[in-house]
Amino acid sequence: MNVVSNAAGGYANVGYTRQDVYNYVDRCRKENISNGDATAALSYLSCKSYNDNGFFMKFKVGDDSRLEKLFWADSISRLDFGCFGDVLSFDTTYKKNAYNMPLVIFSGVNHHNNTCVFACALMNNETEESYDWVLEAFVEAMGKKPNAVVTDGDKAMANAVSKVFPDATHRLCSWHLFGNAKDHVKDKKFLFSFKNCMFADCGIEEFEERWRSMITKFSVEDNSWIGNTYEKRREWATAYLRDKFFANVRTTSRCEGVNSFIKKYVSCQHNLLEFVNDFDRALRHFRENEVKADFKSNYGTPELRNTGLRSLEISGASVYSREAFFTFREQLEASNGCIMTRSFERSSHRVYEMTMYEDSEVVIEVTYQPTTSEMECSCYKFRSTGMLCAHMISVLREQRVKELPSELVLPRWRKDPKGTMEKLQRNDTPSEEEERIWRSGIIQYHNLQLTSLAAESPSMFKVARAEISALCAKLKGMSTLSKGASSEPAEDDHGDASERYKDVKDPVQTRFKGGRLTKNKKGKVVKSRQCGHCGGFGHYASTCKNPPKNSTNSSSEQVRNKSTAKVEEEDELDNEVEEDEDDEEEEEEEEEDDSQDDDEDGDDDEEEEDDDDNDDS
Repeated sequence: MNVVSNAAGGYANVGYTRQDVYNYVDRCRKENISNGDATAALSYLSCKSYNDNGFFMKFKVGDDSRLEKLFWADSISRLDFGCFGDVLSFDTTYKKNAYNMPLVIFSGVNHHNNTCVFACALMNNETEESYDWVLEAFVEAMGKKPNAVVTDGDKAMANAVSKVFPDATHRLCSWHLFGNAKDHVKDKKFLFSFKNCMFADCGIEEFEERWRSMITKFSVEDNSWIGNTYEKRREWATAYLRDKFFANVRTTSRCEGVNSFIKKYVSCQHNLLEFVNDFDRALRHFRENEVKADFKSNYGTPELRNTGLRSLEISGASVYSREAFFTFREQLEASNGCIMTRSFERSSHRVYEMTMYEDSEVVIEVTYQPTTSEMECSCYKFRSTGMLCAHMISVLREQRVKELPSELVLPRWRKDPKGTMEKLQRNDTPSEEEERIWRSGIIQYHNLQLTSLAAESPSMFKVARAEISALCAKLKGMSTLSKGASSEPAEDDHGDASERYKDVKDPVQTRFKGGRLTKNKKGKVVKSRQCGHCGGFGHYASTCKNPPKNSTNSSSEQVRNKSTAKVEEEDELDNEVEEDEDDEEEEEEEEEDDSQDDDEDGDDDEEEEDDDDNDDS
């Protein structure tokens, strides 16, 4: 409003007020969802397939025809999963829409070590059944399953993963696991030892020995959490996962980063139509990072260092992406510390044994096949990350290899992995549907690059517009020739999207896990706001159906009524909130709880104010 007033020369020359703008925006929002919020959102997603042939959408309604689950993924996301879908991580987040429906974002790591989004879904709850439906929809959209999955350890989520992805390696988020350790064991020295056991790059026998030593040293044999965690050691200990490919993904922090980025575009007050629209806008801006990284990687040359293996360094700079090359160069420099002890023949392979300069006790064994350039190292770094380790580079140095063999460079870490995967895809004779999705994803991917470059300057914009116009005219001519000049326009298979989904009702508002009890900075439990009339939870004074019978009750009686309601509510919560015995401490906690409620329950305050405004009107 300030910008408009400055342009008009003052508020008096604008012709409308700030409230008029709010009212106009509100009228537009209501007009967009005149047939229902769920109907509008489904129609919007359905119409996206007009411009994106690879767009996928699936939803489920309940017995009352209300929308319960929604899953969607565009062609670029499906193309990304075809290239980088070997490792999948997903997590849920809340307060991203007006219905509090948990948002599930599936993400992975691309060739620049950046996060890429594969798909997203909305659910009405976090039960195992809901996760089963979402994961099955994910497999239906992508056409294949991931090799590794990283989650935060939710039980319902873990059961669904084991059911839908039975062959995938499931890994627990190390950050969440370490956070649980801090909650159950209040000992910094133990936490340090636990972290060493979790990330120790050692064998299984050495891990078991370290674990037994830690348990005995800190006397935590009777801790139930320690026992349950040890039973799941195959899902979090590096010793058991060091030979599995995870592309350096050990936590769900990338999911948290995506949630933090999307938070800038979506709001918990937005309806479904606004949410899916704003999510698309956030996803487009999020993908600009890949376009910029591609430009730097394809048109920039990283600075070379004096590693002593210049030929291999130049070869790595020509095939690896920029970020992947930096990782490769670190191993290239570390290979100077490898000391070869001996080599011998084993069947058709040659075996090299070596030690590191800083650690001469550990013997590393590398198996090399000269004819096929196949290599295997006992450190399993190549298996887990897909990047050559220092030991394997030392063998290449011994063999006087000056150019990286293509067999040792994973397509996902190359400069153009999507072009490389396209060649592999054609060698696998894909189906017609897969070909169509692949073509659509490739065009959408290059369209992002074209848009980013064409907007840099007016001259580049003019060139791009002229070339695009000429190309569109040429493609239209080819399309006319292929269909025949006398062919009639194809009938619209989509029909009126709003009519197709008119029977789908809006979802009910979901209360997420742990929504009632939260903790403040001091670790004290904070109760949600309660009704000002009856003292109950889950509603407010404006929506209270059980007001006090005697409206003339004194303030002290009302306080006693509220206290009684609080005690009854706390008994229902299985004593999750403990009462303090000291009255002075109770008063201090109530003051802290009130101030914390004002900060953390801002959405509830706004909802209550809206209800009060409606009652006044």
